[in-house]
Amino acid sequence: MKIILRYLSANKTVVLSAQLLPDQTVLLLENLLSVERLRSRTLESLDEVFHFATCNAEVVHRWMELVVKHRHSRQYAALRDYLVNHMAMGVYLYGELIYSGDEAQETIAKECFSLTQEGMEPNFRHTIQQMFVLASES
Repeated sequence: MKIILRYLSANKTVVLSAQLLPDQTVLLLENLLSVERLRSRTLESLDEVFHFATCNAEVVHRWMELVVKHRHSRQYAALRDYLVNHMAMGVYLYGELIYSGDEAQETIAKECFSLTQEGMEPNFRHTIQQMFVLASES
């Protein structure tokens, strides 16, 4: 299966295939993070092609960054699951959620942290706690 993306700002067309290696998929997702706006349908198409739920944690982490950046609410259950099951990789995502200015995303961060803080590595737990404190002060 292939997917065609048209970059809104550059009016470029890119054809993607699900046959990418994990490192190539990470690179693709990192490049997509630089795109100012991706429509929900584009994000849904990406997930249909790459089946991110079956990818390794590093690929899923980049996918979750896109989900957070573009507030793709259809993937919020997967985001919760990722934060709960990949605690060490989630610190950056917690920051994105906490400082997003989006109430739904802030709630996800609070709920997931509440569920996982006891099992977290102490430095990660402290960093996330500090993010919550700083966000509440601003």
